[in-house]
Amino acid sequence: MVNLANLVINELACTYIPLIVQEQMPFADGKAFYKDFKHKAVKILGVYTLSGNAVDFNVKTEYLLVSSKPNEMLTVEYQYAPNNYGLTDEIGYTEKDVSARVIAYGVASEVCISEGNFDQAVMHHKRYVDEIALLSMPKNATIKQRSWR
Repeated sequence: MVNLANLVINELACTYIPLIVQEQMPFADGKAFYKDFKHKAVKILGVYTLSGNAVDFNVKTEYLLVSSKPNEMLTVEYQYAPNNYGLTDEIGYTEKDVSARVIAYGVASEVCISEGNFDQAVMHHKRYVDEIALLSMPKNATIKQRSWR
């Protein structure tokens, strides 16, 4: 079950609802190596000074390069892939981001697939996808009024 939950959480993070974190990193010679990040970075969203000003950056294969001061502490905002969680670990999502129900539907679907119960798997997967669609929909969408002049 833990492995299936990890599979569902990874699918959510990499496909539907990204996990995003801000982390303060030391930049030695304008570089911060990805191996030093707390999480596995998937996409760098921004680099900021501690006062919140945006800093230009270049994504390299092994490190992140900035053009500001050579040795500075900066905040890096990035999307990350989750680690494999254990039974008692806290996941990267809060209940506000992704409810336990969404994860439960995903796990139930995966359990049904692994047991060969495809009808039940389809039912749980539909519920899982419907809940994700509700989370992904814009909350305050308004449509511009049309005029026929």
